[in-house]
Amino acid sequence: MRISSPRLYRKLCTENKLPLPHFRTLRRYMKNISPTYGSNEKYFGSSCCKSRQLFRARTTRENKMVNNRVLCLLLDEMGLDENTNDDPNTKQFVGLVNLGKYTKVADKTKAGNHALGSDRWSIYESWCCPGRDPPKIIVEAIGLIEKAGFKVDVVTTDGATWNRAMWKSFGVIMDENSCEHPVDSTRQLMFASDFPHLVKGLWTWVLNKKQLNTPDGLVNIHHWKVLYVNEAKLGIEGNFTITEGSSATNKLPKNECKTSNA
Repeated sequence: MRISSPRLYRKLCTENKLPLPHFRTLRRYMKNISPTYGSNEKYFGSSCCKSRQLFRARTTRENKMVNNRVLCLLLDEMGLDENTNDDPNTKQFVGLVNLGKYTKVADKTKAGNHALGSDRWSIYESWCCPGRDPPKIIVEAIGLIEKAGFKVDVVTTDGATWNRAMWKSFGVIMDENSCEHPVDSTRQLMFASDFPHLVKGLWTWVLNKKQLNTPDGLVNIHHWKVLYVNEAKLGIEGNFTITEGSSATNKLPKNECKTSNA
């Protein structure tokens, strides 16, 4: 809303199109969110309450009181515009590289251009608790979530180079997708890669290399071009997601998984 305009959101609230919180309520909540490294104490306080509620919940399914507190930690890195400014509330500069105690001395005066976002999803329930990724930061996040009363059994990331290096540091290789849990030695911590980003990586490979050999045959970028040309001639759209720019590397939106999965 700050990047474009809050007019659409205000209109939805005024006309009661969706059950959305008021704009002032959002601003009040946003004041409690710090754009710096660290854990949100209020969030983990509410997580403890949620954990106790789930534990006390009555259910007829066996062991569900334990299962509904098992979470999957989702991590994703996002690009940011480099910008630093003075926060009038904390009297500190915001926008510099900040990885807490893991920040290198040489990076403390540099403007940050990436951020690590995380979500905690319940594996057995439908609720979600929204919230450089060195392994120490991941271990710290898992420790905080487990301290709140939940259990993290899976860490899910995309297949970026830095994430593959992170998997390797945990001992995760091709034939081994888990390691000893950093909090409980009697459990295993699983690592997973989200499927849309794997498809995106495959599509990017085909765009750059023009073809790919698979056990089922050859995948060639020329196939997409021929399909688009023939559909345009016949006036039909067997696959309406294919456009003229689908086979052009410079026209593929960066980080756009929807186009890749088409």
